[in-house]
Amino acid sequence: MPSSSETVAATVGSSRLVSISKAWEVRYHDASVTAYPAAVFLGAVLLFLVQPLVARLLLPHYGGSAVVWTSCLFFFQALLVGGYWYAHRLTRLDGARQPIVHAALMAASLTFLPLALDVGLVDPSRPTWSITLQLAGLVGVPYLILAASSPLLQHWRAAETGSPYRLFAVSNAGSLLGLVSYPFLVEPFLSLEAQARFWSAGFVCYVILVTVIGWSARQRLLRAEAPSGPFVAIGLRGLWLSLAACGSLVLLSTTSQLTRDVAAVPFLWVLPLALYLTTFVVSFDHSRWYRRSVWTTAYVLGLAAVVLLYWRAGADAPLGLPVQIGVYALALVTSCMVCHGELARLAPHPTRLTDFYLMVAAGGALGGFLASQVAPRVFIDTWEFPLALVATRVLLAVTIGHEEGRGWRATWRPIVTVAALGVAVIWLSVGTSDRRGELVTSARNFYGILRVYDREVGMRESVVARSFYHGSTVHGSQYVEEELRALPTTYYGIDSGVGLTIAALHSMSADARGLRIGGIGLGAGTIAAHGRENDSFRFYEVDPDVVRIAENHFFYLAESAASVETVVGDARALLDAELSAGRPGRFDLLVVDAFSGDAIPVHLLTKEAFELYASHLALGGTIAVHISNRHLDLQPVLRGLAQTLEYDAFPLVSTDDGLGAFAAEWVVLTSAHRLAEALAPAAAAWSGPPVERIWTDDYSSIFATLR
Repeated sequence: MPSSSETVAATVGSSRLVSISKAWEVRYHDASVTAYPAAVFLGAVLLFLVQPLVARLLLPHYGGSAVVWTSCLFFFQALLVGGYWYAHRLTRLDGARQPIVHAALMAASLTFLPLALDVGLVDPSRPTWSITLQLAGLVGVPYLILAASSPLLQHWRAAETGSPYRLFAVSNAGSLLGLVSYPFLVEPFLSLEAQARFWSAGFVCYVILVTVIGWSARQRLLRAEAPSGPFVAIGLRGLWLSLAACGSLVLLSTTSQLTRDVAAVPFLWVLPLALYLTTFVVSFDHSRWYRRSVWTTAYVLGLAAVVLLYWRAGADAPLGLPVQIGVYALALVTSCMVCHGELARLAPHPTRLTDFYLMVAAGGALGGFLASQVAPRVFIDTWEFPLALVATRVLLAVTIGHEEGRGWRATWRPIVTVAALGVAVIWLSVGTSDRRGELVTSARNFYGILRVYDREVGMRESVVARSFYHGSTVHGSQYVEEELRALPTTYYGIDSGVGLTIAALHSMSADARGLRIGGIGLGAGTIAAHGRENDSFRFYEVDPDVVRIAENHFFYLAESAASVETVVGDARALLDAELSAGRPGRFDLLVVDAFSGDAIPVHLLTKEAFELYASHLALGGTIAVHISNRHLDLQPVLRGLAQTLEYDAFPLVSTDDGLGAFAAEWVVLTSAHRLAEALAPAAAAWSGPPVERIWTDDYSSIFATLR
């Protein structure tokens, strides 16, 4: 038997071990209280910060299209499903293996750093698959790690505390910070290269932090019981999926509407996504924030506001830009609050957390697929937007029926009512188009919705004018009657900035070789009406459907006195390739006509772009920029570029002439003193001082140009 002294020593030693163990437990608890929220917060910031960053890298190579952002959202949502599925499967392993497997994948993801775009993979002719391939190679595995780590960390934390919902709130707060910080704190101050390196450094820190947390949590995960909880019925899973898909479809269709009507710039991408994410935060923070009766009433008001928006547009009296943004925001918030509020009400026990997250992520990806892949192929207009709003009410009715145990039988009346409302909304949309005239042809593709209408107009007598619309903006018009076809109309009339410039260049031409004119943006090809014999036009157009419509439904190109050729592709990429191949355009005039549309390609309005244009000009060449735009005043941008590049610049503003020419706004930049002297008398006053900071490939700010 041990002596009393030995017994006392053993007791003291045991007590010390217990004390050390308890002290370690306290220290671990204190550290984990900080480490888990820090990791979840940092991961959420990185997850949402990378989306506008990567889209900004891609935009210059795909014509600045608003659909780039929609395609990016779809890719990221699909990868989010992959990350959640991986996290869901990983939690089925024993606790000690989970951190090891995840650490190995995180180590592999570091080989993707720093982020860098592979220009060799750019293929504007197949934009959807090209963007997907670029995203996978650029940020695929790191994004998968970020997507998986949030539910995984919450699962690990739930094994210790039983409640992960505080981390869910922290995650959403980090997501909002990542979204909002990009347009206000990141893009205005950091170049794209610096942004990529900054993000890469943050990701390395994140990998280290999650690895340390996983290593420290191994023993606790080993002792934790296997996940268990109430059985989840297929019908409930279907509701999780459907509600998440509807919210995602509302988000993407609203984003498409906003970016199509203003410009494809990060702020207008971030705004809908931030509002969408806020509805998640509010819905899941506490049940008191979502009251079904209150938010259903708000949803009806939002739907009514959309109907008013459509009606005003159809009456040729569209609401102002701030009001339009407000209406879209109201519809988005109210619809998503209904979807996400019902999701929160249906959330399962924490032991089924990864299951729930997986279905929500799958629903988000499904909504993204419907918006970016199905809708452009099925609908000739953006009908997915009103239909998504209507689907919100249908799902609410189904959810109520499920909650009360009455199933689908209790939902047929509200479904029929809402379906009728949806038909009315779509009818208003169709009515908007019908007021433009008789539809000749239409197309919807990656770059937007194109339509051509014939409409009788009063001039000397009743004649037919054929107009080309891209979205809601006219991109050219021509009289169908043979004797009037040669008359340049819309923004390109004889007294317009481009008309005056071409006339002045013709009058100063000393030889018979004619003018060589380049055009960025084709529209209906109206500029070709100004051509004379021996002149030559070369148009660069990113959208092949625009070329098809201009060649088959308008006469400007075929009947021009000048020779005309068109090249399909992003103008800047094509000009750069021609210069690299030793084939500069040597244009006497380069017409840049890409900024009057609903989504302006900012990458064509930077210092680097204008330096490229200048390299394609003949000696004393001129650049004419069309900037008629409902929402943006681009004169200060061009005035700053002209000063930086040392060009004489003249704003030329024309008015409606009653013969089909619209009021138009052009800025002409030239180094030819004779042309400058000829244009100076017609020049208008500048709308304001030049921008404080010149737009470059690494910097642009749409805020300073809003009217």
